[in-house]
Order: sequence, then C-alpha cells, then structure tokens
Amino acid sequence: MPFDPETLTRLQEGASLVLGTVSTSGEPHAGRGWGIATSPEQPDAIRLLLDASDDVTIRHCDDGGRVALTIGNVRTYKSLQIKGSAVEVSPIGPDDTALAERYCEDFFRAVVQVDRHSRAMLESWRPRDFVACTIRVESMYDQTPGPRAGAAVAEGGP
Repeated sequence: MPFDPETLTRLQEGASLVLGTVSTSGEPHAGRGWGIATSPEQPDAIRLLLDASDDVTIRHCDDGGRVALTIGNVRTYKSLQIKGSAVEVSPIGPDDTALAERYCEDFFRAVVQVDRHSRAMLESWRPRDFVACTIRVESMYDQTPGPRAGAAVAEGGP
C-alpha cells in the first residue's frame, strides 16, 4: 500500500510516535518510535527507529509480529495510524542517528511549546541507543479527532 511520503513528513514534525505490537503468540506491548522514514525503494514500507533497550518491542518485531503505529502531531492533533507487519530489525546507520536527533528535537520542542513540560524531563526519555525496524504498511486510518476519526485512508494519504 504505497502512500505519500509528504503526508508523513507533514505529520511527523513534532509528532508523538506510539507503537503497539503483538507477538506471533498474541502478546501485546506498547512502546514508542523515535523517528520514521520512507524510501523510494520500498514504497509500501516505513523505517521506524526503536529504543534499543525496549526488548519486548524488538522481540515482537524481530519475530514478524503485527504493529500499529499512531503518528500524532502534538501541535495540530492531526493523527494517522499505520497498521502492518514488522519485516526486519537491523542496526542503525549514520542517517538513522541524524533522524533520531532531528525527531527528538522536533518532538521535545513541540511538547514544551504546547504542554509546557520541562525540557529536562523530556530529555530523560531519550534512548541511549536505537535499532531500526522495517514495517510493511498494510492499512492506514485517519485518527485525527473529529467526525472522520477511524476512517480508512485511501492510497496516497489523508
């Protein structure tokens, strides 16, 4: 299911990335994403950065478990949920390190601006290391509060 990478870019600036995973045996787990990217080589997939110390999320993804990622823009409340399957967990590269840094900066800045939380508290959330997970996108849903919340998103994005 290809989607418009520009839609993702607009949503993710200052966004919260909340990830739900389910193992192949049905065990649920909630975690966070720490950066997201698309690739022209894989139009039906996203690359999501995970906290390397989140063993349960990594195990679920490494085993090909189901995932649901909600991307919620802190400033605008525009939200998109992506559902699919984890394809691969891999070490990060230099581009991923820059992506994580940019993501944390944008997200923390937005939370400080909107919710007035202290930057120091938010910095305590920052993972020390990351891994990358490739997720095959199978469906998307508009999760923006309002009358269309929960509606399936047609190919291309909301």
